[in-house]
Amino acid sequence: FQREAKTWARFKHPYILPFYGFAVLEEIRFFLVSPWANMGNCMKYLEDNPGVSRHKLVMQIAEALDYLHSGQAGMAYVHGDLKGDNVLISDHGNAMLCDFGLTRCAEKIASMTQTPSQIHGFGHVRFSAPEILLTSSRPTTQSDVFAFGCLVIQIFSGRQPYSDLETDIQVIIYVTGKRKPGRPKGQDGVEAQLDDDLWSLLDQCLDHEPASRPTIGEVAKRLKGPSNPPKGEMVTISTLKPMCIANVRRRDRSSLEA
Repeated sequence: FQREAKTWARFKHPYILPFYGFAVLEEIRFFLVSPWANMGNCMKYLEDNPGVSRHKLVMQIAEALDYLHSGQAGMAYVHGDLKGDNVLISDHGNAMLCDFGLTRCAEKIASMTQTPSQIHGFGHVRFSAPEILLTSSRPTTQSDVFAFGCLVIQIFSGRQPYSDLETDIQVIIYVTGKRKPGRPKGQDGVEAQLDDDLWSLLDQCLDHEPASRPTIGEVAKRLKGPSNPPKGEMVTISTLKPMCIANVRRRDRSSLEA
């Protein structure tokens, strides 16, 4: 809990959910405090608002991930659990990357001798890179790029990757055959917005060889190309509504960054 809080507190980016602090209730219950995302996660938001720009959300997520990978937070981080549930939507309709429970410093991961499960745990199987599922490789920025490709498929299709496969075991067997998540079908509606140029980029993100995938910085640059909609406005964080919790001992943020 404290590790996640300390990690999250380092991040300052318009498309990352802000960290306000944490609270302890009755000495045994711990809470991380952030702005309330009334719009829910990105999948609920898209279901409720099918006409919004998916390109804008994808670009914002790429920018947030590039912030983590590029060391702008003081060191490079691997998110480790990208999926639709972990992207919330602000009151202004902007993406806010969240859930840093599996996030680790990339340099520390590379130097550790523990097994990947001891270091990192597993994200969702349907968003996990082949090297994570099949060879027990440690999570990397490249595995985040693979997960990003899966997340974009989810955003445009409204379904999880490998949606035609019922179980996670089937997904692992499918990936063992060096097959990738399929392109969402459909000639109209939101699936048709996933055009050939974007799919070509995703196909590179989903390459089975980690070294063949683009960096998320390269992905973000390509998403900003002239064929894509303009960047959305910067997120503005609304003030937390007053709340009262009995017997809560609050600790300010400075204690976390000490």
